[in-house]
Amino acid sequence: MTTPSDRDEALARWAADPSAWDAPKDVLTGTAAAAYGRDVLTAAGVDVPAVERAVGRPRVDGGTGTAGVRSPRVNVAISPETDALLAEAGRRQGLSRSALVRQALDAYLRAAV
Repeated sequence: MTTPSDRDEALARWAADPSAWDAPKDVLTGTAAAAYGRDVLTAAGVDVPAVERAVGRPRVDGGTGTAGVRSPRVNVAISPETDALLAEAGRRQGLSRSALVRQALDAYLRAAV
């Protein structure tokens, strides 16, 4: 009879010898791999949007630019009144504060230039 200890030792020997490994099959890359990973997490009951928020901020261009290059940022101090208006407008439009500020700034600059 095979004990858990025997199985662990056999697996450890296998893991230590790459020549014993089979070639990878059905390898997913890029968006297919990301979609599969999201499906697995969703099936496991994980809140995928919460995980994505915790991992980091998405790139403004949707991640289509050069890997590892961050989107430019601008930090601006605003009044408490403007902050409250921004929060309310975001709630009403279903947008994050950042998305709302980006839209407003884009519209302003298109009209100003």
